[in-house]
Amino acid sequence: MSAASKYVLKLSDQDVIRAFTTVANKFTGHGVTLSFSDTLGMLTPDLLETYEKSRGFGLRKATISTEICEWGWLRLRVEHNDSNSATHDKLTFTWNGSVDRLFAAELESALDVALSRPLATVGSKGAQPLAAHSEVLQALESAVAGVLVDATKHRQLLEASYLSKEEALTARFDEIREREIDRLQQEKDRAEKSLEARAVALDEKSHGLDLLQKSLMIGTILM
Repeated sequence: MSAASKYVLKLSDQDVIRAFTTVANKFTGHGVTLSFSDTLGMLTPDLLETYEKSRGFGLRKATISTEICEWGWLRLRVEHNDSNSATHDKLTFTWNGSVDRLFAAELESALDVALSRPLATVGSKGAQPLAAHSEVLQALESAVAGVLVDATKHRQLLEASYLSKEEALTARFDEIREREIDRLQQEKDRAEKSLEARAVALDEKSHGLDLLQKSLMIGTILM
């Protein structure tokens, strides 16, 4: 199977569903199938209806498929470690075998237009009436919200990484400190044992000198 990917501007769930549904309806005669998924898996029609009303960013995948090819949209997130994840998502075209190039080019072109112009309704005759001003504002608000959400998640990951490094350094410092305390304690114990041994030796020497002194005194008296 072969694949080719490209970036597309980040859109709200509503815009993504509208774009894919419009294109799928335009090519119903080619046996295309449409599916959408969130983090928990494929969406049922009831759940999809809920997402269609959402200006959020909960969708994770959207696909238009035929027997031998597929266009798959993927919501890029911080965990993808992609520098474009804050502003773009990814569209991947995969195919297996011989593909009708004219059909593939037409569908991909329609999908590009739908994803790049979410505020236009792509009709079968190419009519593209602009959306209402309120929809424009909603689209801008949802795009900004998406950027802020991704930026917040990115900041949280950076903070978590910083805290992890700080904890590792603290643990390393504690380990070195404990090792140094043990070393100093061992040196102290050796010094104390050495002093005790010297004190015992001095006591024995002093005792020997006392005995010698007494012996000399007794010898002097006897003389």
